[in-house]
Amino acid sequence: MNLTSNPQYSPSFRAIKIAETRNVINGAVTKLDVYQVSHRDKSFLHTLCDTTDMKKLMPGLGKDEYRRWHEMLEIATDKAESTDRKSFVIAQDKRPCGIITFKPGKNIFALDCICTWPIEFGKKVNLAGQTLFKMMFEDFSKTKANKIRLEAITDGPYPTEPKYTKLGFKAIGSRDDNKIEMEISSNNVRNSLNNLKNKIQQTNIQDSKTVNLCDEFDI
Repeated sequence: MNLTSNPQYSPSFRAIKIAETRNVINGAVTKLDVYQVSHRDKSFLHTLCDTTDMKKLMPGLGKDEYRRWHEMLEIATDKAESTDRKSFVIAQDKRPCGIITFKPGKNIFALDCICTWPIEFGKKVNLAGQTLFKMMFEDFSKTKANKIRLEAITDGPYPTEPKYTKLGFKAIGSRDDNKIEMEISSNNVRNSLNNLKNKIQQTNIQDSKTVNLCDEFDI
């Protein structure tokens, strides 16, 4: 039986490759593939979370820092299963290296979590986080929303607030000792997006077919 020809049959995955990027920093070129995932990609999201071991990827961190790092991945993949969220995954050479999940809103976008990790021992993927932010900024710029909000954690493996500040976010308060509330206006999103486009060359892919990322990726 050909299930794909049955109109009542719906595959359990809906990931699509939406872009390819060529990132240049300090003369080094990094090529990344960008996929959009949804709540229908639960199998992949669970596999990604279960198979990504921060301890085996980056040396020199403490137990609590590894725990917090993986917790960020757990939050991003868990929220990606919600129907009101949007999520992008990036990969280099078929190996996933980052995910961002956010909730689009009429007036405000809310970032749930962004998490990136190495695919080679001790070596971060150049501009991985900025590539993910670029995707969210582009989505935001197509709407009439006026702000993006996030919580910068202060107990993670690396400082996050300075990175978000460079992207144009500003601190607006704190919820507890380990989080700083931040937001960025639509004008600053536009400025940041223009800066990111100077470093990240993007080719969008039209009419991409849905894929099962468990088969597509080396995980």
